[in-house]
Amino acid sequence: MKKLLRFIIRPAPESGEPNTDGLLVGACFKGHNLKPGHVYEVSEIMDTLVVKDVGESHIPVRSPGGSCWGNEIGHLVDCWGKFLILTKDEYLACC
Repeated sequence: MKKLLRFIIRPAPESGEPNTDGLLVGACFKGHNLKPGHVYEVSEIMDTLVVKDVGESHIPVRSPGGSCWGNEIGHLVDCWGKFLILTKDEYLACC
């Protein structure tokens, strides 16, 4: 089995329970084959977790003077909120 990534769900500071903001913090291992700038979805199929590439992020990798993945992550969360994790197609369909 090849390790691809590891993540943690940020706990609420008061209780230690999962935070209601849904924020994950994670990192990919060397040698992964995940595509930068793509949105991934984790599903459970018959008690097995499956990672699926659902498409390219609507946030550009680079953008002169605009919001892009080169910005600090807090800035991106502030700018995009719940739209941060959408693909280009999903973003165009809803916004």
